[in-house]
Amino acid sequence: MRAITGIIGLAALTVSAALAVGEQPTGTDQDKQAIIALEKAWDDAGPARDIAAYQRVLADDFIGQWADGTSSNKAETIESLRTSDHYDAVTPGEMNVRFFNGIAVVNGRFSERAVSAGQDLTGKYAFTDVWIKRNGTWQCVAFQSTRYSTAGP
Repeated sequence: MRAITGIIGLAALTVSAALAVGEQPTGTDQDKQAIIALEKAWDDAGPARDIAAYQRVLADDFIGQWADGTSSNKAETIESLRTSDHYDAVTPGEMNVRFFNGIAVVNGRFSERAVSAGQDLTGKYAFTDVWIKRNGTWQCVAFQSTRYSTAGP
């Protein structure tokens, strides 16, 4: 009897794992449009120093990995926005949005004109954002960028 219970348990675990691996990405067109709008709001919030927009867009457990090798949490990111020397413009480029069970992954590119702490950050960047839908609201939990050109927008 114990062997049969073990086999049934193993079979259930195997089926669950197979279903998890075979799951298709989920997300409606409405979700995709919401994510694109949030990405744009985030792009616009930097040059405008819109702290309230950053508060809405970034999750409390947000971690950003920036192209200069630094990282920051939500509070540090907002403080950097508040105190940065100069943040002129962000020009969004191509974006690819994919969904996986309440998670959206965005890969894209943007151009930026900015100077911070005396360092010229003007250039072109590739990025990955991870968004989580919590209580019906999308928020960014992770950001990573890589500078691929020093040419401006």
